[in-house]
Amino acid sequence: MQTNSKIKIAIIGLGNAGKQHIKTCIKNDKIDLIGCAIKSENKTHEIEKEYGILCVNDYKKIINLNPEGIIIATPTQTHPEIANFFLNNSINILVEKPVSYNKIDIEKLIELAKNKKKILMPCHDLSKSNGINFLIKYLESCERKQIIKIEILREENERNLILDPEEIYNSLYHLIYLLLNIQNLNISDIQINNFSQAGQNNNLFIELNSKERILAEIGLKKNFNSKNNINIKIQFSDKVLNWNFNFLKEEITIEDLAGNKIPIDTSEEISQKENLIEDFINKIKTNNIDTKEIEQAMKTTEICKNISEKIEEMCKKEKRSIAYLQITRKCNNNCVFCSNPKINKELSLEEIREIVQQYKKDKIDEVFLTGGEPTTHPLLFEIVKIVAEKDIIVRLITNGINLDEKFIKKIENSAINSINLSFHAHIEEVSEKLFGNKDVIAKQKNALKLLNDSKVPFYINTTINSINYKLLPELMKFINNNYNRVNHVVFNFLDPGTSDGIIKNNANKNNWIVAKYSLMEAYLYESLKFLKEKSITFRVERIPLCYLQEFEEYSTETRKNVKKQSYTCAFIRAGGKSEIRKTIGNDVRTKEPVCQKCSYNQICAGIQKEYIDIYGAQELYPIFKDKTKIITKILKNE
Repeated sequence: MQTNSKIKIAIIGLGNAGKQHIKTCIKNDKIDLIGCAIKSENKTHEIEKEYGILCVNDYKKIINLNPEGIIIATPTQTHPEIANFFLNNSINILVEKPVSYNKIDIEKLIELAKNKKKILMPCHDLSKSNGINFLIKYLESCERKQIIKIEILREENERNLILDPEEIYNSLYHLIYLLLNIQNLNISDIQINNFSQAGQNNNLFIELNSKERILAEIGLKKNFNSKNNINIKIQFSDKVLNWNFNFLKEEITIEDLAGNKIPIDTSEEISQKENLIEDFINKIKTNNIDTKEIEQAMKTTEICKNISEKIEEMCKKEKRSIAYLQITRKCNNNCVFCSNPKINKELSLEEIREIVQQYKKDKIDEVFLTGGEPTTHPLLFEIVKIVAEKDIIVRLITNGINLDEKFIKKIENSAINSINLSFHAHIEEVSEKLFGNKDVIAKQKNALKLLNDSKVPFYINTTINSINYKLLPELMKFINNNYNRVNHVVFNFLDPGTSDGIIKNNANKNNWIVAKYSLMEAYLYESLKFLKEKSITFRVERIPLCYLQEFEEYSTETRKNVKKQSYTCAFIRAGGKSEIRKTIGNDVRTKEPVCQKCSYNQICAGIQKEYIDIYGAQELYPIFKDKTKIITKILKNE
């Protein structure tokens, strides 16, 4: 091969990584980008027009273009099959990370690459950064025994770190690979000592201990206010070396024991993808089939799989069974839409103990104390103790009216884990229409401010109704701008039924307060889109999936149906007696004939009968989309 000739490269897969590779290849004057392959036939012409290259919908057709190198940027599970095809056709491979989730797959590919005398290179662009190269060279000049501790922290604002082992695997992959680069530890040297999760922000910390007693701490941290960021801190006996990278720039400092910081010049423009592609091209030109990098990728895979399997086991243990406990039907408010109208009854401690004992037998992990208004119960904190003594997590649903500074201090000193505050309007006139009391909103805003300044995790419940639905986007922006600790919102559509089969609730009496799905849909969509952009999680209740398009996986009822979760509630009936109600499996209301034609029929909870009594069923319409995507997202806890 002539070293000055252009190398023919093709790209398989055009997600975010694939598009970055296309742009990098187009800029490189050593590359002849001959084509790409994507699965969607509908987008091939669009890609051809945008990038001016041939695009096919079957990666095997790329072989007809006689490529010298292939960049694989498809989902991880497809990597082995695609890499195997091109290696068998004697074509060099650059494959996105992780190469595979399976060590055996990588071993087979390494063996095939050796037999074919072709390059099999993992796409670890961070390892090509100027900063990492500096770290590696710097550490090569040091004795390993001088290193006391290595800390690697990754902050993300996108992933659900705790509940999705696959996402944890992908997040850890970079960090483990960097650790192996920095310290060159053998796979047999590393043992998982401990890992722990912390708080509502989905933080995860893992300790790796080598036989040489070099302790490495790896952290994954959810940070809603941060872009993706990686920090490596290497502690020596006499100094600390810091490397910080936010995918746009990197900074390196060396800090001595006196706290003096020496910045290391990384002024050269950083482009890991460009360095990576350049390295791949040079290896093709020189036929450098060194397998060190891919073997290191295999080590990384083994460690990550070990960790993710342990985390998956942790997730099974952490899977929560939730129940509600209505401790009172008394209330200090008079919501025009209330689904649990007042009666003069609150549970005694004896009644509470009996219910909690049953919850413990049923292996309930979390209990939401509700009402009425639970903060009106004079023995609230005694009730909290009774529940917590059974090792059950306690959460509180409240309207916030009683949450003054003194009350919140009591909450901080109690076993209450979190607060769900019902906040339906941020404008005084709207609030007065909903509650019949203009003083409520001031007390609620004060409660929210106090909670925001406290250590108590708190979330927002918002009931969608005919008065506030147009203001939902403004309400979400108000919450985001004023209470920066709120990271979860629950939207409840009104329940215009009977609270216990006997007493008509306020929404049933005042059915004008029920919003129409077709009128509120656009405002809810705008609200959910805003929350998603701000990395604030959310759930939506009592809305059929035909009015939750693009956000179907956030339906509480659909999630229960897919996961076959039970629903338990100790409810105070009209006669004053508490009754435990439990539903197992599908959470279904009423289905109309049109629902039977809908692709979502099996996972949608349907519509409330009382809504049909008010507005009819004409608004319902069938959806003809694949429901498996929604199911997959739910099972991955997205």
